[in-house]
Amino acid sequence: MPSLLPLLRRAYPELRLQLTESLTQSMLSKLRQNELDLVFAALPVTGESFETAPLFEEPFMAVFPRNHPLTQRKTLTMEDLASDHDENGLLLLEDGHCLRDQALSVCGMVPMRDQQRLATSLEMLWHMIGAGEGYSLIPQLALRNRAEWEELVVVRPMAPASRQIGLVWRSSDPRGSAFRDFAAFLASKLPESCLPVTVENT
Repeated sequence: MPSLLPLLRRAYPELRLQLTESLTQSMLSKLRQNELDLVFAALPVTGESFETAPLFEEPFMAVFPRNHPLTQRKTLTMEDLASDHDENGLLLLEDGHCLRDQALSVCGMVPMRDQQRLATSLEMLWHMIGAGEGYSLIPQLALRNRAEWEELVVVRPMAPASRQIGLVWRSSDPRGSAFRDFAAFLASKLPESCLPVTVENT
């Protein structure tokens, strides 16, 4: 978002922004109740009351504590993670965080309830990894401004692993055409290290 704001100010100088952050389902509930105009979310988003426009593909990166054996590999696959039986394994966010469900979907794992170590926030997840408690899958854009962690963690690309980020609005909103144009503008300004959308959601 920080890199996007200057672009928006130049392209839409009269745009009034009021930003908020919350869990995806909470944001979608507010959108449905006309408390928000637009939501950035990982697609697909279910619900007949919404219209979506894909913006870009955001890669997932594997983030390990420095002493984890999988850091010896320069590039990892899902099979590498699935075959890893180290006691300091996959760390997840608590139920309700969409990133938790996305990480599980990407790696194809079914966590055992009595073996899960859960973080309450993305920031706590970084601390748990840095402390050597395990590893996790973190979206590319969440790696920005993390230089202070370089001595504690190792980041490795996954092949292939990504999520599609899109714009969501109410299908009944009369500004739908303007929102589609806005989404096209955003899609043309790819964040660094992200990829253009190849398959659109409907």
